[in-house]
Order: sequence, then C-alpha cells, then structure tokens
Amino acid sequence: MSALMIARRRALGLIGAASLAGIARPTRAADAPLKLGVLTDVTSAFSEISGAGSIEAARMAIADFGGHALGQPIAFVSADHQGKTDIGVSIARQWYDEGVDAIFDISNSSISFAVQQMARDKHKIVVHTGSTSTDLTGKACSPNGFSWGYDTYSMTHGAPEAAMAGGRKKWFILTWDYTVGYAFQRDLTDAVTKAGGTVVGTVRSPLGTTDYSSFLLQAHTSGAHLIAVLIAGADLVNAVKQAGEYRIAEGGQSLVLPVAFVQDVRAIGLQAAQGALMSLDFYWDQTDPTRAFAKRFFAKMNQMPSRNHALVYSAATHVMKAAQKAGSRNGDAIAAAMHAMPVEDFFTHGARIRADGKLMRDMYLFEVKKPGESRYPWDYLRQLAVIPAERAFRPLSGSECPLVRSQ
Repeated sequence: MSALMIARRRALGLIGAASLAGIARPTRAADAPLKLGVLTDVTSAFSEISGAGSIEAARMAIADFGGHALGQPIAFVSADHQGKTDIGVSIARQWYDEGVDAIFDISNSSISFAVQQMARDKHKIVVHTGSTSTDLTGKACSPNGFSWGYDTYSMTHGAPEAAMAGGRKKWFILTWDYTVGYAFQRDLTDAVTKAGGTVVGTVRSPLGTTDYSSFLLQAHTSGAHLIAVLIAGADLVNAVKQAGEYRIAEGGQSLVLPVAFVQDVRAIGLQAAQGALMSLDFYWDQTDPTRAFAKRFFAKMNQMPSRNHALVYSAATHVMKAAQKAGSRNGDAIAAAMHAMPVEDFFTHGARIRADGKLMRDMYLFEVKKPGESRYPWDYLRQLAVIPAERAFRPLSGSECPLVRSQ
C-alpha cells in the first residue's frame, strides 16, 4: 500500500474519531473551546491536492500555534464530503450546530456557496482555500466568508500578461464544457484582450475526456503562440501527456496551465510538461521557510505540499490569531479581527483582507523545468515573475459584492 493511501486511511480514521467525539455530552457555549474543521475531498477527484494533506496542514497549524486559544485546548474535526454537495452541506450544518467555529478548504464551489450563506446566518467563519469561483467574493460575498487564494480571475489574469511579455500574443483556449470552464474561458479572454492579445480559437471538452487528440490538433493548427489548458485533475494530466506525445512544444507553441498543481507536474512527468507555464500562489521550493514547511509536511504525507495545503495552514493560523485578538469565539468578532490584522505566516507577509473577503497576496509565474534541469525529487519549477496582488485579483471597482457597494 502506498504511503499516500496510508495517509488517506489515517485521515479517514481521524474523521471517524471526530464523528464519535461529537456524540459526547454537549458543552455550554461559553465554556466550549475554539473548534476548527476541515471539510475536504479525501476520496474523490481532488483528494491529492486537498484531502488528507489539508487535514494534516490544519493540524500542523494548530500545533505550531501552541494547541491552545482563549485559555483552552483547540478542538479539531475533519470530514470527507466525497465531492458531493448534499453530503458537504449536511456536514457543515451539523458542525456549526455542534459548535464548530470555522470551516476551511472545501475545494468545491457548489458546496462553498451553501456553506458561505450558512456561516453568515449562523455567525460562523468559513475560509475557502480550494474553491475557485470569483462569485464567493462577488455577488455571494459575506462578512464571515473569506477567499484565501487563487480563483478563476487570478489564475487567468496575471499569468497571461507575463506570458505575453516576449511578444507572443495569439492564444488558443482548451477548457471544460461546463460552468467553471465557461468562467475560465471568459476570464482568460478578458485578460488576453486587455493585455493586447487575441484568442484565435477555443474548444470545450467533456469532463472525463481521455482522448484529447482532436482538441490538440485544433490548437496546433490554429496558429496560436500560447495554448491555455484550463482543465484540472486527471483531465489535465491526460491532455498534457498527449500534447507531449504530439511534440506540440517543439513546434514553438507553449502550454499555459493556470489550474495546475505541482502534483500534476509529477503525474505528467517533466519530459511531457517541460516549458509549460503555471501561475501559483505557493510553491514549496521558493524560500528557506517554504522548504522547511515542506520538509515537515513530507515527513507526514510523503509528498510535497500543494498550494491548497499551504493555504489551509495559513488560513487556520490567521483565524486562531484573530480569535485570540478578539478574545471571543463569536464569529462576527473573529471576522472583524481577521479584517483588521495583516496576514503573517511562513509564506505570506503583510497581506490584507479586502472588504469583499479576498486575501490580497501575490501570485507567481513559473515555468516547468526540463528533465536535465531538475536537481532533486520534486524540483520541477523555475520562477519567472512575481504578479502583484493588485494585478492578480479582480479590482474592487468591478466588484458585484454588496459589502463593497455599500461602502
């Protein structure tokens, strides 16, 4: 059995233990400890980039914080929503009713929207670290809801400007044929056009496609300089592997992978992925502090942390600091303190949370290394540019968030 599977089973065991713990005698709210929960995908499509790793990242954050807040040990629960909206919403409702103060991760926008409204109604906290819809800080924004990392706007706006710096302006877009794919296509087209480029062709693939040959042929013959592959998970891995087999990069075209994770590069292999461009808000090998965190994480999970894992650690740390500053478990008080305090952790420095709940931190443009350039395991990326938060995220001037309009 692989180490990753063992870690997942361990996480599921912890989930079961947490569920049993919930049967214990209720504690008065005034006496209850600060309670954090990671609601994530342990067994479905995004298990490797979130899942057990997100659970471990939250545990690491709690341990590094000292394990206590407001004079009591911090309580922690976790659960697998299995990629199913009804299950995720049911778990979140039960948790909030049983005293969970803040929920992290989720990694599923449909679940996130429901939990966002629930957190607002129940005066609780939710921090989305893997759900990408910009509407979470747009028309569905909440004073108690926070978007802690990348979204469809940030993944498609900063990187295109940097990628076109060398004069390559023509794009082809390959995306999914469902809602999130349409959002990706809309946002990337907007970014490319504003940066002086043109989209010369688009194609949408069904979710779960295994043969991308016809789509890649269209991209190859389009005359595009840059081919944006706006899909994720196993679909992304299949598409990029096949692009490598067809030697698309050797013809002078570059793949741009805004939705990719370092785990995807590992699955694809450097031979096929080399030269591809990626925009990330975290890479494990950026600085001494990120490498130190990654080493600790690897010892637990036998893989380097994804950006989701790092974001969960960051978000949990900030919520604990905010609760301590507020001196209360009240969600409205914690949210106010979160907005008032700068975000400081091992890879975030002095970042602020906007009125719409968006954490304003920089993004980065990376290039996948050639096989001969990789010096050690998981050494996959070369940083090309810093994308300032003000350029990476949707400006407040274009926001549909009622909290922004009211100000």
